[in-house]
Amino acid sequence: MRDDGIIKQDLDYSCGAASIATLLNRQYGQQVTEEEVLALLKKVAKKEGRASFADMQQILPELGFRAQGYALSFAQLKQLHSPVIVYLRYRNNEHFSVLYGIDDNTVLLADPSLGHLSLSSEQFLKAWNTRDETLQGKILAIVPNRSRIDIKTSTNFFMRNPQRQTQHVMNFLHFPQRY
Repeated sequence: MRDDGIIKQDLDYSCGAASIATLLNRQYGQQVTEEEVLALLKKVAKKEGRASFADMQQILPELGFRAQGYALSFAQLKQLHSPVIVYLRYRNNEHFSVLYGIDDNTVLLADPSLGHLSLSSEQFLKAWNTRDETLQGKILAIVPNRSRIDIKTSTNFFMRNPQRQTQHVMNFLHFPQRY
């Protein structure tokens, strides 16, 4: 359940490729592997083994999609209605992950390294704040090319009001009444 629907990264540096594959598969019903995306990224990446948002943006048309990178505030991020790839930095490591749920208190990530993560907004902001106070972090938004009208968008991958995992579990537990 922790990794359900997530393409896990096989290499230390393949979080971008795995994030693209996860987003395309879950949001758009594609059958894309990390290896396919990684092969495309290797053709354009300027640093061996490392991909940037610009590299990802460059290869996505070959998969029938287009992308645009943005710098956003957390308030702007909360206005999104579809999953995006987020750029994170923690423990001095750069990392990409798929944000698929957000509200004032909770952020849900489909992380290619750690699986499904349910973070408080404070936890998320510590890793996502990579810029300045106004535009705190970076995202990559991915949509189908206009020529790909055959692509169906999932309506159940992105969550507008996510619950922390502990709250979700508590809702399913039945506690016997005490007298």
